Amino acid sequence: MSAESILQLISSRGPQVPTQIAQAIGTDSIIASAHLSELSSRGKVKISRIKVGSSPLYYLPGQEEKLQDFVENLHDKEKKAYDLLSEEKIVRDIEQEPVIRVALRDIKDFAVPLEVQRGERKEIFWKWFLLSSEEAQVKITELLAGGQEGVVKPEVEREEVAVETEVEPAEMQVQKEDQETLVVEQPAVKESVVETPIAKPKVQIKTTPAPKTPKEDIDFSGIISEFFSSNEISISKKEVLKKTEIDYVVKIPSAVGEMEYYCKTRKKKSINDADLASAFAQGQLRKLPVLFLTTGKLTKRAKEMLESDFKGIQVREL
Repeated sequence: MSAESILQLISSRGPQVPTQIAQAIGTDSIIASAHLSELSSRGKVKISRIKVGSSPLYYLPGQEEKLQDFVENLHDKEKKAYDLLSEEKIVRDIEQEPVIRVALRDIKDFAVPLEVQRGERKEIFWKWFLLSSEEAQVKITELLAGGQEGVVKPEVEREEVAVETEVEPAEMQVQKEDQETLVVEQPAVKESVVETPIAKPKVQIKTTPAPKTPKEDIDFSGIISEFFSSNEISISKKEVLKKTEIDYVVKIPSAVGEMEYYCKTRKKKSINDADLASAFAQGQLRKLPVLFLTTGKLTKRAKEMLESDFKGIQVREL
């Protein structure tokens, strides 16, 4: 099985769940999921928020429009929000009933959050995922002007409205580096905005004593070296992928002698299930158990996967 064969399969068939991939390439769904997560971490495939059964869909960049074939898997309220946004293209968050506002936050495959700032005031709009930035500018301008298409009175002073995509209202978490800023102009109008809050043998590894020097003053490699030293772990192989990610093959002492492990280390605030799946896949390829060291915390989903699908991984938070 190769990554290329999985990519070719998704390219020809469209979005797939791990069981479909597993059946097509002759493996089990856990291994297929691990390889798909590895491809996701490399940006080769994307993971949908839509669940078919309990599994997400994996698709290639550029296949986003094909996710519409799976909208029947949305819950009733999510489907209602989907229908509203697909028809209107831009909707104003504060004008929606609470259940729709919640549903818009859940259909992240189709709803793109926009934060509009007018002076000191901010509010959230939602953009249909296939709508261009230029079209969004026009529609937001029309909404803020009172819905009069193309009508702007010349004698009215104009103000600049900053629109940022991929915002983080309340519970929404979106990577800052993906932000894009649009600028639209609209007539300055008196408006009262109510800002509503959105709504293998066991290996014993000791906890590393707190270093005398604060962690932020020690480079990541130094933190790892200190952990290895305090646990009498020897390094067989080291590969620096980047400053915040280093792979090792290490030997860990145990009651039955030294055990060889594949060790993934990540300096990252939050470790998700894709991070664990990627490490699991690498361990499978090397035929080694996995030790995952990180300075961050596991997400709720990652903890669940660790207890169910990735039981062979030992995770230590540094």
